[in-house]
Amino acid sequence: MQSLSLEEMTKHMIGRWAMWGSAVVGAFALAGCSISIGEGDGDDASLGQAVVSRSAPEGLFDRALCVCGKLEAAGSLVTEAEDGQAADVGIEGHMSSASGTRIAGSLFARGEVSNAGSIRVRDDLVCGGDLDTAGSVDVGRDLSVGGDLDTVGSLDVGGTLRVRGDSGHVGGSHVGGRASWGAPTAPACGCRAFDVAAAVAIARDDNDDARRGVDPELRSVGRSDITLRGGRYYFSNASAVGTSRWHIEGNVRVFVDGDLESVGRSSFDLAEGATLDLFVAGRVHAVGSLVAGNAKDPSAFRLYVGGAGSVIGGAGELDFRAFVYAPRASLEVAGSTRVVGALVARHVSYAGDLRVRFAKASPRPAEPPPANESPRAPADPSVPPADAPPPADHAPAEPPADAPPAAPPADAPPADVPPVELPPCDPPSEPADAGAPSDPGT
Repeated sequence: MQSLSLEEMTKHMIGRWAMWGSAVVGAFALAGCSISIGEGDGDDASLGQAVVSRSAPEGLFDRALCVCGKLEAAGSLVTEAEDGQAADVGIEGHMSSASGTRIAGSLFARGEVSNAGSIRVRDDLVCGGDLDTAGSVDVGRDLSVGGDLDTVGSLDVGGTLRVRGDSGHVGGSHVGGRASWGAPTAPACGCRAFDVAAAVAIARDDNDDARRGVDPELRSVGRSDITLRGGRYYFSNASAVGTSRWHIEGNVRVFVDGDLESVGRSSFDLAEGATLDLFVAGRVHAVGSLVAGNAKDPSAFRLYVGGAGSVIGGAGELDFRAFVYAPRASLEVAGSTRVVGALVARHVSYAGDLRVRFAKASPRPAEPPPANESPRAPADPSVPPADAPPPADHAPAEPPADAPPAAPPADAPPADVPPVELPPCDPPSEPADAGAPSDPGT
């Protein structure tokens, strides 16, 4: 595996995003603008049933960081947790880092782990392959290695050390106890996926654009303010050059059929009590800074990125106060990235620092399935929509004030998101001798 220095990776990624940014600037035609979509405060009665998001499937955001493939970093990885919580990291492939790693929880990696710097794991460190480090290793509880253990530097294990292969250590060590290695009983990270691109395809003809007077081609140059109020909105692309601010009021779902692109400073601001579910079938690009979500309630903003090979990337500062779900997309950044919430990605590669402050996803009310599960022809604007409120003399009876809301199955995805099977990662190669483990004390 070829490794890049921090300088080489930074130059490569900045050059890549700068080229893209120059091409985008020449394509836009709309000067600075202010766009307001929807009326009222987001409590539109005719949309009340259509815009409330379903809570995330159980187990989707159980860890601070889930990597369904590999993690390669020329920078530090830090997770933080509230008191009494664990900000765990799960990696289905291998992990390679050229700087320090500090996990406020447990680190589970199905493949090998190599680190040129210190590793500090508050709870357990489970590695399915080799563990190779040049720096201190500090594990609060148990350290389990499914291959060889090679460390240069201090080794401190508060609990039990289990090594399947050979052990080699240079430096001081303290180990609470030793035992035979046992295979992990669960995968490093659950990567159940649903098809974001299919959800966007359905929204192409099942949205509120016509009734709200929305142009699905959203492009701006200069300073722009875009306000979205309660509803379902479809855009073929969403591009901005300059300073753009998205203001979200009420419960909003946005479906982007292409890429979400930003050159300059962009932000997504959520009003108190507002929620945003943003589905992007293509890529999310930011050259500059991107600030998204509400730090006090990160689960109010959920970003879903689909399409195999899609990229969440940028050269600059990325600040997500959100739950980011991209199990088939790669995160590639040159600069600092901060997440308050949780992050799920196929591959993670960065030159800079990645910091994730874990927050539990708060529940959302249930959303009933759309009237049509498959794409349909655009509605005739002269005909009232099916979900329009009935006349006052035919209004349905209100449910009792103390009636509990109907809850979806705990593990159900959003109603308009078809499930898909995610291709499994290549399992780590087995040692030549898969028999009894070697003496862990050697």
